[in-house]
Amino acid sequence: LPNDETGDCKIFTERLAELATAAGVTFRYGTTIEGIDTSGDTITAIATSAGTLTADSYVMALGSYSPLM
Repeated sequence: LPNDETGDCKIFTERLAELATAAGVTFRYGTTIEGIDTSGDTITAIATSAGTLTADSYVMALGSYSPLM
């Protein structure tokens, strides 16, 4: 929008995804999170519709639904 000073959110997120991919991030689009396996306060794995996934780090981006997960 002409008076919007926040920038172009679509371009920002597309470029951010490109940079993250170049840094080794794997995006799992269309994959449903079915559960989070933990040991104490540490995530050990994520149960998904594509099977169990493990990683060095995890990012949850569910907006207002994040606390529900």
